[in-house]
Amino acid sequence: EGRTWTTKSYSAKKDKYQGSQTFKVLSVKKVDDKLLATVNLISTDKKDEEVFNKDITFECENGVVDMDISSMIPAEMIESLESMDMKVEMDRLSIPQKLKVGQKLDDGSITMTMEGPVNITMGFNIKDRKVEGLETVNVPAGEFESFKITYITEFKGMGSRETKSVEYIAKGIGMVRSESYNKKGELDFYSVLVSYTK
Repeated sequence: EGRTWTTKSYSAKKDKYQGSQTFKVLSVKKVDDKLLATVNLISTDKKDEEVFNKDITFECENGVVDMDISSMIPAEMIESLESMDMKVEMDRLSIPQKLKVGQKLDDGSITMTMEGPVNITMGFNIKDRKVEGLETVNVPAGEFESFKITYITEFKGMGSRETKSVEYIAKGIGMVRSESYNKKGELDFYSVLVSYTK
């Protein structure tokens, strides 16, 4: 409880600052055989103005952590859909506490259906998740030995598109760097850990 960490996001083109994400663990409690953590997430835009403030939940059972995948919905999308009657269906995204190179991880998905004169369905699938390697990663918060996890994000809605993503997970810390690549295989966006408290 009380632990905090902050990441900052950039456009790969000219390393242009896009905003920050600050997490704070509000509570950790044991329910039956699970550990439940409530974490506050505050996102800011490129002007460091708050655009998103939400509590998300993490569950840990038998060494596997499940995350509320709705936290991955972009804040601007949530703002534009707030006035609509929306139904959300999702799979929680899991990650084992003990990772090893070559390991395959579970997929996740979220589907949003907006009901109105015309029903609109949109969402995304996170698939082909695997641990590709173990690398030393340098970020503003320090140097970390990290597991490299790759996956494909498939967006569905008005048309569809796929992006490749890479996350670097350090033991005892969590994600220290993430990268998103466009369909040409070029780095599009990235985020890095800039500070944390133990």
